[in-house]
Amino acid sequence: MLAHVAQAAYEATACGINCMAVAASPLFAQALRLRVPGAPDTEGCARSLRERRLRAKWCSLAPFDAVSRSFAEMLASALLPGPAAAIVQARAIVDADNVLTVHLRGGDILKHRGGFDYHPAPCSFYADIAATGRGGGQFSRLLVVSEGGAKHPCVPWLARELNGSGTVLELRSRGVLEDWATLAAARHLALSPSSTFGLSAALANKTRTAIFLPTFSGSGICCEGNFEPRQVVELCQLGAGSRVYEYTRPSSEDRVTWATASLPKAHTVHTCSNQTARGATFSASN
Repeated sequence: MLAHVAQAAYEATACGINCMAVAASPLFAQALRLRVPGAPDTEGCARSLRERRLRAKWCSLAPFDAVSRSFAEMLASALLPGPAAAIVQARAIVDADNVLTVHLRGGDILKHRGGFDYHPAPCSFYADIAATGRGGGQFSRLLVVSEGGAKHPCVPWLARELNGSGTVLELRSRGVLEDWATLAAARHLALSPSSTFGLSAALANKTRTAIFLPTFSGSGICCEGNFEPRQVVELCQLGAGSRVYEYTRPSSEDRVTWATASLPKAHTVHTCSNQTARGATFSASN
């Protein structure tokens, strides 16, 4: 239930839907009216969480930085004491310069779905960030949050890849509330593609340094799965160390096989070069 409430709240905010969130939940202390600055007003409100999620599903996502401001302000006054305390506790672990927090979305997205929606990022995405994402340097700790825990195929892959590298791998999956709080508290956060659970946590954090987003070239992939230049500009407003990785669209092979293959994946890394204005430029490297 908590995951659905957090995701619905993010999606409604991202889509500019002026709609009430669920009042009785383990996350929010009250019913919430969500609004992105500049978004048009809407009449009425969806009657159920499912209807609200369906309304949000097909809209064009609002700018990440605008969503973050609205969502963070809403959370500041609405979180119950338990979730708020969980975020404070998590900051002691993940709000640190040497820690990279990774969200690995597992479950059904690891199975072939007959398309590219919700396709996982390659495990090498997280290894590359661990090695270079700290201002060009290495993180000494990589903390993994995953609903599947150690069963996610990237966990053993990263354990082998990082062995002896100077980056220590840790697994921290303690339930939906604690996991969301850990992601929300992270100073450096590497996301999974098309995960509103991870994005809602990332955009709720006002003190982040970097968000690392995996995307794919081309078009037609759900949500933020396809690379768009604006993603770089918007994420750079939120954290000067942010990067967007643009991978060549995967083949139709098994998703786990593709994600865990040892061969390097063709990709471009888009980094911040000017974070001062909406029209900021960005740099790319292969």
